[in-house]
Amino acid sequence: MAIKIIEHNTIEELKREARDTVDGRYQLRLNTIILAKQGVKTKDIFEKMLISKNTYYHWLHSYNDGGTEALKAIKRVGQKNGNPKYDDKIFKEVFEKLDLMEEYWSIPKMQKLVLELHNVQVPYETMRMRIKRAGYSYKSNRQKEDDKLNALREKAGNIGAFKVSQKYKSKCSSCHGVNGSGFLNGKPMMGPKLIGQNEEELYTKLSDFKAGRKENMIMKGLLIKLNDDDLKRFAKEIGEFPARAKALEESK
Repeated sequence: MAIKIIEHNTIEELKREARDTVDGRYQLRLNTIILAKQGVKTKDIFEKMLISKNTYYHWLHSYNDGGTEALKAIKRVGQKNGNPKYDDKIFKEVFEKLDLMEEYWSIPKMQKLVLELHNVQVPYETMRMRIKRAGYSYKSNRQKEDDKLNALREKAGNIGAFKVSQKYKSKCSSCHGVNGSGFLNGKPMMGPKLIGQNEEELYTKLSDFKAGRKENMIMKGLLIKLNDDDLKRFAKEIGEFPARAKALEESK
């Protein structure tokens, strides 16, 4: 029997919350609620989000009872008390700093910033994952990346004419867009932008997702049955998106 979801938030509000959070597990719960509100079949949600039936209904009941705050408060079963916990405010300040920076940045520089401001030593890998999860590219500035993406999207023109493989359509387009922009009809989608990343960078990220070095259960589930050649083909195809967008624009 289907559970009716209480309208605590609109889908757009939930998407904004998912984009803004630095908590990967809270983000997973939010995306699950989004799919449920969009009318996706329960079985498909289990497979897409790689969660059990009990977990799914636990999250739904929690959201119905207390909205996003209840989702955020869900405790992870079996979590080790020894794992370090960091105030999310620390990382939000880092992201604000990155948005203002004109010069190149580095992870050690961000570690030093947190140490100076809060006297907290955040491990390199933790800082790297937090920054990556927030959508920043190494040694770059998010605003510059957004400007670059906007230019590429303008070149893409009619997305319906943007040709991609059937495998990309089936595994990637529903979250990242047909042209990898991360937008559909001017609205942000669940997945981040792909267009503008080079082949080598994409292959490394895909390999890390499959191996679990980058924590994302959705991506791991999508990639787990693919071999190394499949990952290379995906990286090559997506890496060619800017050139395809340019060719499409020039053909008009």
